[in-house]
Amino acid sequence: MNTDRKRAVSPVLFLLVFLLFTMPFFSVSCSGQKVATFTGYQIVSGNTTIDTSSISSALGGGGASAPAAPKGSSTGQMILIVALLAAAAGAVLPFLPLKMKDPLLVLAIVGAVGVVILIIFAVMAPGEITAEAKQLGVRGDMEMGVWLSFLAMAGAGGYSLLLRSQRVDASTPLSFQRLFASPAGPGPQMAPPYAAVHGVPSMPPVPVPSAPSVPPAPVAGGSACPKCGSPAGPGDTFCRSCGAALGGAPGDSAS
Repeated sequence: MNTDRKRAVSPVLFLLVFLLFTMPFFSVSCSGQKVATFTGYQIVSGNTTIDTSSISSALGGGGASAPAAPKGSSTGQMILIVALLAAAAGAVLPFLPLKMKDPLLVLAIVGAVGVVILIIFAVMAPGEITAEAKQLGVRGDMEMGVWLSFLAMAGAGGYSLLLRSQRVDASTPLSFQRLFASPAGPGPQMAPPYAAVHGVPSMPPVPVPSAPSVPPAPVAGGSACPKCGSPAGPGDTFCRSCGAALGGAPGDSAS
């Protein structure tokens, strides 16, 4: 995996938070029976009112329609808006050409902020139930979407810290072109020899001795040059190859 793809893991986890906000974040139950469930986006938009008269009717009494919780203007709504902003920052910052001294540390801080915000929501949201709803035995509970968003934020921040500890270069902004570019593969390779594949030790090459040089045979009826061994024809006084006198001692040369 190249460096850009390693760095892209944290932004993907931050983007995952936006998908997890479509899951149930908060539920309202009465006498052990769940009467309403709200997604993260419903809480952010303030669409969290339920008809308490239906709860009263289920308990055998009458009642008026009133908001249950968390209310549209509740603290829980503002907290989740900040959580979405943190997720957006973590997903976008690595792609922006901003001069940051330590980009991976910034992403780790953004992830930590998201984790703290979701913990605050989990602690405060049940207290947002209205007094009227509490009198009817209504209570609020956290749902799976909160905890999965918590894990995504923690994973994004923790992975950024891991890359930072490995000294991964994050000085340049991420590029979609580099992310989806196929890595250049190795060129064609020759098949390894049998000895390399099967673990057979290779033997050193055996030197082949060169055949001794054999002087050419003298021509029939003639003689051989006493100096170079070249054949001489009948009646030759000097060697045709080196010019040595055929009738003299070896080493004599023609004048």
